[in-house]
Amino acid sequence: MKFHEVANLFPLLEGKPFNELVEDVKKNGLLEPIWTHDNQVVDGRNRFRACKVAGVEPRFRPWNGKGSLVSFVVSLNLRRRHLTPSQTACVAVEALPFYEAEAKERQKEHGGTAPGRTLSPLMDTVKGRADFFVADDFKVARGYVAAAKAIKLSSPKTFEEVKSGKIKISQVTRQIKKEKQLENLKDLKPLEGKFNVIVVDPPWNIGDYNSDGFRGGATYPTMTIDEIRNIELPAEEDCILWLWAVDTCLEEALEIIKDWGFERKGTLIWNKEKMGLGKWLRRQHEYCFLAVKGKPTFFGENSRSVICSPRGKHSEKPDVFYKLVEETCKYKSKLDYFARKKREGWTVFGDEVK
Repeated sequence: MKFHEVANLFPLLEGKPFNELVEDVKKNGLLEPIWTHDNQVVDGRNRFRACKVAGVEPRFRPWNGKGSLVSFVVSLNLRRRHLTPSQTACVAVEALPFYEAEAKERQKEHGGTAPGRTLSPLMDTVKGRADFFVADDFKVARGYVAAAKAIKLSSPKTFEEVKSGKIKISQVTRQIKKEKQLENLKDLKPLEGKFNVIVVDPPWNIGDYNSDGFRGGATYPTMTIDEIRNIELPAEEDCILWLWAVDTCLEEALEIIKDWGFERKGTLIWNKEKMGLGKWLRRQHEYCFLAVKGKPTFFGENSRSVICSPRGKHSEKPDVFYKLVEETCKYKSKLDYFARKKREGWTVFGDEVK
């Protein structure tokens, strides 16, 4: 008996899992029938193969033809299989052509909707209906399906790795974003002039700490300690430096301050108000070192060493910090190095500036 195209959406069992299924069929017989449609197997390829190997007569049960064949097969498999969200999204992408074909048929028969299916008014194309149904049946966000689809179009090999469970969609999208940002870095124009106030938030490379499962990987291109150390800051002879540092690189940050020709004067603590990630302790704070070069004028005598503000986007620093800098450093020439957005009265430098 032939296998229906829909049955091929989910991967076949191989090796140990298949051998275990064969032994189970030998011992207990075929407990669940093999589903068919138009004399083709739509669900149960592994059971059918196991029966042949075990020498057991297979039992068949025809699909009743009600509703969507694709949804029926998907429902059966999702109940039995333990797929990651990334794998599920990939199988959903593979299922899209079948959903699109069914959507076209529904469009012909029901003028745009099928009984039992309520669509958003925005879903006014066959493709839109297919995306809607596949996300609904697979219980996965449409955005996740779209990400998997983009990976398949750009790199079929990577898509197969995601589908097999070797890597996750989030890892692929992070890498794509990093590569794009590296290209953007090449287009940045060099800074002109020197500054009396410089805020630096380096893209620290925290190395193996990312791989211990307690901290998410950076979503941007990182720099090594030496690369950060070799940055030539456009500092005036009298300059105030604010250097943000991650907890795992505090010693290196202090060394870099000296290498840049500055002297540390204080430490600012940002209390993010909510517990974050961490291996030994769950962090809810971040450090920013205050350092000077020459004899700059500073108005921080009444400023506290702790600021409290909820965390924002990844790596984004709070507005209350910039307000503190502006109140304590009255200079007009201020630079935000590795900035994420434009600020009035500041020169900004970074590939993510919006």
